Amino acid sequence: IPANNPYVINTNQLLDELGYDYYLFETTGQKPEYSSKRFLDFLPQLASSDSKRCKSLADARLYKHQELAYQVLARGENLVLKSGTGSGKTESWFLYMALHRKKVLAIYPTLALANDQVTRLREYCMALGLKALAIDAMKKSEMIKRSGLREVRMEIESSDLIITNPALLLNEVKKISLGQSSLLKSFIMRAGLMVVDEFDFYGPRSIALLLSMLRMIIKLVNSRLQLTIMTAALQNPEEVAKIITGINSLSTSIVDGKPF
Repeated sequence: IPANNPYVINTNQLLDELGYDYYLFETTGQKPEYSSKRFLDFLPQLASSDSKRCKSLADARLYKHQELAYQVLARGENLVLKSGTGSGKTESWFLYMALHRKKVLAIYPTLALANDQVTRLREYCMALGLKALAIDAMKKSEMIKRSGLREVRMEIESSDLIITNPALLLNEVKKISLGQSSLLKSFIMRAGLMVVDEFDFYGPRSIALLLSMLRMIIKLVNSRLQLTIMTAALQNPEEVAKIITGINSLSTSIVDGKPF
């Protein structure tokens, strides 16, 4: 915000006027580490898109952690990506998805929280001729009511990217384990990658449930599925890496992006 904005109140001045004592800490800003490559070098179609967002991404240089994350996934490994909010974690796995034409199941705590990521992913997919579908329990009910169950199944199976939340996934995993009809099973069977984003959001019980769902999916549906955990501030990435390697027997690498 411009310093000369008449509506901006100096924080220190405000605290003084309110009579608060306070400690002031100032930290030096850090510049992110960049790769020498641009997204344009990998996905030139982005530059010819009508989307300003896609054009902007095309011209952007990759952060070093994005390049390293892509390399991990391209080697066929699992990934734990730890990097700050706004550091392009979503674009890291999307680059792999787009270049290797992998179907992806992405799990966010809620679709409302993931609104910005969903919008970005839809635009990227449209520019590349891919199809993204965001679906939770409410959206599922609306789609079935409007188009019928058969059409919804076709919509899901024709997608390259499915974005959902743990609640819908749990319901689908229960159906799979009981041998009942599942909307997502066919898609998961053909998927190459499953992404769990905002891992910091979950408490211990929710994490235990998520990991149990991953085990069930790998055991019952797709043993070849790569796993990616994305986090902004996970304190024990090595422990999580060990756990997910135990789930699908693939090596897991940790990429730690510098904060900026």
